[in-house]
Amino acid sequence: MRPHPVAIDYIVLGSRLGTKVLKRRWLAATDAQVRGAGTYFAAPDAATQWRAFCERTAGMAAHDPDADQIVNDANAIFRHYQACARHVNSTWGAYA
Repeated sequence: MRPHPVAIDYIVLGSRLGTKVLKRRWLAATDAQVRGAGTYFAAPDAATQWRAFCERTAGMAAHDPDADQIVNDANAIFRHYQACARHVNSTWGAYA
């Protein structure tokens, strides 16, 4: 089953907002490997898309089958990210 498109938008657009915080740290980094993440941090800002997402979803029902699917799918995507992070940590070691 494919994830609900709203769940995907929530994850992708929300992560782009979190990137703003990381970008400040990246700009101050002196480690060459960290500085190599420039392509990721140079991706376009998603604040406008996030606001549009919030406006679009504000009127959605909080308790119906669609809402349940969106929450379940977003949680499944987060669990996938977590499994990937655990794999990376077990393979290459945790990053400080």
